[in-house]
Amino acid sequence: MRQRVFAVLWISLSMLFTLEASSQAAESLPIATERPSVGTAPDVVPSDSLQMESGANVSYSKTDYVADLPEVLTRLGIGHKMELRLTSSNAVYQMAADPGTKHLQFQDMGFGMKVGLTGPNHRMAQSVVLNLSCPTGGPSQSSDTYDPMAILIWQQTLPKGYILTENVELLRTTVDGARRTNWLPNVAVGRAISKRYQWYAEYAPTFAKDASTLHVVDGGLLFSPFRTAQIDVRVGYQNDEAGRHNLISLGYSHRLDGLHLGNLFGRGSASVE
Repeated sequence: MRQRVFAVLWISLSMLFTLEASSQAAESLPIATERPSVGTAPDVVPSDSLQMESGANVSYSKTDYVADLPEVLTRLGIGHKMELRLTSSNAVYQMAADPGTKHLQFQDMGFGMKVGLTGPNHRMAQSVVLNLSCPTGGPSQSSDTYDPMAILIWQQTLPKGYILTENVELLRTTVDGARRTNWLPNVAVGRAISKRYQWYAEYAPTFAKDASTLHVVDGGLLFSPFRTAQIDVRVGYQNDEAGRHNLISLGYSHRLDGLHLGNLFGRGSASVE
């Protein structure tokens, strides 16, 4: 029941935001999302804007299948270089070849912030993300505690319009009650094909103490039907001690501008003498 209510609410919000965003597309900055790659871009959502990014991801091999959705990341611009972030509790469906291994559970949700460290015209854009997960997921998906994460991001433009993005992520996860530090470096290269299309390719390993290394290689195509919306598709594979899994994902993002948050908090009101 909870899943159905969430789905109806999400579809309704999507329709509302899409109609509003299309009416403002001519005067808005182009949307910049963190989908569908593993890594994170340095762009911060504009002030007084609400951006929602969502999608579905499937990984599969000959013996098992995992799907998660709706992968909702909500980002609220509250200043020139700052945004607040909320990551939804995704539904994860797992199915293996052995009978009786099918199950559906929710992941932990998380909240945090992103701060831009450089101006918009800096030759190397930089930002940092701080996040804290909350133990709201199911037994096999939750760490049962609050896990911190920090990401340092930088991006530079190369000759011929290529864009190089690099991340260094430190994540403290809890496994069987013990803290474990994960290090996730990431490198991606991309380029705009036209005003509406761009592509990217990336390599994203995960190194964890006393655990196997996870390697992800993927690439994708991004399409903007208008300046405040994006449709994305991603394909690739991940390889770890369990073997190779193919990856496929599809997503949609949109941004609503002109929320006038200053009026909400009493800023920008006329002074009275």
